[in-house]
Amino acid sequence: WFAAMIKDYRNVHNLTANEDCNAPVNARLMNDIDFTGVKDFAPIGGLWGQGNTRYNGTFDGQGYKITNLNINLEQNEVGIFGVIAEGAVIKNFTLASSCSIKGNGAVGIVGKAWRAHDGEVRLESLGNEADITGAGNNVGGILGGVKEGTVTIENCWSNCNIQADGKKVGGILGNANAAT
Repeated sequence: WFAAMIKDYRNVHNLTANEDCNAPVNARLMNDIDFTGVKDFAPIGGLWGQGNTRYNGTFDGQGYKITNLNINLEQNEVGIFGVIAEGAVIKNFTLASSCSIKGNGAVGIVGKAWRAHDGEVRLESLGNEADITGAGNNVGGILGGVKEGTVTIENCWSNCNIQADGKKVGGILGNANAAT
């Protein structure tokens, strides 16, 4: 339901598909989450040019674990969070070894941080034990890629299995393009 709320943010605020849109919605986990039986998980946030909404709220996992989440999409910007933008804070959860994320390019817990010029993106205290697979470039255990701007990655760890057919692959970060 949370991913749907972010995707519908554009419609609720009467924005067209061509208007820039970030969703500053905050959330926190109250327990571990088991995704057993969930078949069609949609990443939270997407690129605006696709009529989607980037996520730029605070998501606090409060130290809980996500289990049995399997994402397998033939697209770019694949992860629990597809695309995040300036002001986003993603923190305090672990993606368990029972999980897997598979996509084309920009794959990780967060697929892509997009143009964080007006405020930094923060990724804090995230852990990854899952399988991460990318058919293209920009594949990382925590963040697949950064497209411009400032991103802080702090106290994150990755003990995941990463497979990638492309370039720009890393245990924490796949690629930083014009970013600090």
